[in-house]
Amino acid sequence: MIAAVHHMQIVGKNAATEPKPFEIRELDNIADGQPTETVQRLYGGGNLIAVVGQPNAGKTALGVDHGLSIAANAQWFGLKVSGGPVIYFAPEAPASVIMRAKAAKSRKFPVKRLPFYVSTATPELGDEVRSVADCKRVIATIREVESNEGEAVKLVQIDTLASCLGGGEENADGMIRLVAAAKYIALTVGCAVT
Repeated sequence: MIAAVHHMQIVGKNAATEPKPFEIRELDNIADGQPTETVQRLYGGGNLIAVVGQPNAGKTALGVDHGLSIAANAQWFGLKVSGGPVIYFAPEAPASVIMRAKAAKSRKFPVKRLPFYVSTATPELGDEVRSVADCKRVIATIREVESNEGEAVKLVQIDTLASCLGGGEENADGMIRLVAAAKYIALTVGCAVT
């Protein structure tokens, strides 16, 4: 009897703090339509993309070329692109990214102004303390670029993920927080994050 009364007291205390249900929509009230593809048959807004490879395999060169093609609204490896502004976070090797981007731009798009932005900041998206605040700062940065450009940011690039873990661990909680933050950014803003 005492256990039953104790259980009722606990349930009674928690009744006032019932969890808020997740948002749901009835199927018939969901608008039809395909999400817009940023790169034909590869990805669109709200997607996370991982570029994985051995050190010095050319991931940064590929990422810079990819971002410039999106910013230029130019085909990428023969695939159609729905282009727009790009933000490239380069905390690990900003001078290298800037050098590569300038060289690639002068070779591929010499006279075209590209909405390709580079940040040397380190958003600590995997850090236990900084993750939420830095996630909000990334979104604020995106909103600022969108305001300046008058159009939606299509792609946010983070090079490298390891440099943005902060105090989080790469194979544990830090990576989980970082991926969750990147997904939140992608879904909140409607851009792709790589």
